[in-house]
Formats: sequence, C-alpha cells, structure tokens
Amino acid sequence: MNTIELLKPLTDQHVSFQTEYAARELYKPFGNRVKVNDFWHVSINHRTKIIHFITTTAVGNRIIVNKGSPLNADELKPGIRYLAASDSSAERYKINKALNIYNTLEFTQKQGDITSMFGFGTSRRGPEVLNEYLANLHLFQQFIRNFEHDAKDILRITHLAPTPLLSNIEDKTDKNGTIILLDNNQSIKLSNREIEVLTLLSYGSSAKSSALKLGLSPRTIETHIESLKNKLNLRRKVDLIEFCLKKTSLRS
Repeated sequence: MNTIELLKPLTDQHVSFQTEYAARELYKPFGNRVKVNDFWHVSINHRTKIIHFITTTAVGNRIIVNKGSPLNADELKPGIRYLAASDSSAERYKINKALNIYNTLEFTQKQGDITSMFGFGTSRRGPEVLNEYLANLHLFQQFIRNFEHDAKDILRITHLAPTPLLSNIEDKTDKNGTIILLDNNQSIKLSNREIEVLTLLSYGSSAKSSALKLGLSPRTIETHIESLKNKLNLRRKVDLIEFCLKKTSLRS
C-alpha cells in the first residue's frame, strides 16, 4: 500500500492549538460534548506539496515534526472513516499510541488540488466508541462547518505566519524565562517572549509575520530583536539566527 510523505519534517508549515488560544477555546466545548480529547486538521496542496497540520497538543507537534506525517493513500480518499487502533497502519499506530489515541474518526474531502482532513481521536477503547461516533455524526459535521467559518481568521494568520515548533531549550528554564549559558561561561536570562521572537526569527519569519503570530506590533518585535542583540552581544539578525540554531537545536 503506497505511503505519501509531504515535507518531512514539517517544521515551519506546522501549527499547534497550544499556541493558538482562540482555536483551542473554539474546539474545547465540542470536544467535551462528544468525549473526544484530540482534534487535528490537515490541509494538503498536492501541487505545491505543502501541508498545514493543526493539532491540539504540543506533544503532537513534536511527534509529527520528528517523524513526519505518513499518510496512507487510502486515507486521502474523500469520505468518512473510522479507525480503531488495530486498523491503523504501523506508522500511524505508533503515533497514536504515543498520543494515547485508540479510536479515530476522520472526515476527508478534496477540492481541486487541496485535500482537507478533519480528524478526531479518543483514548477510550471498546465497541461502544464507534456507536457513540455514529450517534453523534451530525455533531461532528456541524463542528466542521462551524470550524471552517469561525476559525477562518486563525487559519489565515496560520498560513501567513506559520508557527514553528518551540522545542525545549537546552539551558535552565523557569516560568519567567530561560537562563542561557554563553560560550564565555557567562549566563544571561532571556524572557519567554524573547525566546519566542528568537525562535520565529530562526524560522525566517519577518517582524510583520511574527507580530501576527504573537499578537504584537512589528515595532514591538523589532524592540525585542534589539534587546536580544544587546543581551547576546550580537550585531546582526543573521547572528541571532545562527545563535538560536546552534544553542537550542530548534530544527532537530
């Protein structure tokens, strides 16, 4: 059976609901109502080979970015599909197991070059899960329609300024920031916001796109960049990018 792999790893074409408060809040009431604890939305452009993958958990991001998103050719066919753990491909089973997902329901549609998949998963097991899915099928379809309407601004921003996965920083981190150990054994503290700006910068985001992502003004982003230069004793943006890639291994 053929496997399709697009942009492995996904890196900057990937966004998590963990970084999108509005999107997470949009999903949560529905998830509680139908007793599913995971939701993902996959949009694939077969012409450009670009995939946008929206998940509800940062853990989901880490797995997808590290391992890629192997999609079975059959799973891209339009329709509604129920998958128990035993029905999944080996690769998907590994991913689902790591995310504690054992039953999934997926809605797939294709328009032109674009395939869109809306997936829902639960950690619950047993045949009653399928019965609940079928009984609530109209609610899932209603949520998809609402999501495409209510989340269109979120999706638009996501495509303008994709959110890179923020990996764990190598140095000591607390709730207020990260203490970075420099090559000269001196240490400095970067705020959480500075870490976000630095990470986005390392993924090629401009001040404007970073501002969209973080809900700030481009001028504020530039202020953070200047602060980073001063703290790290670096003169150019490219030096910040090199420091970020070397120090935090964000693209590993």
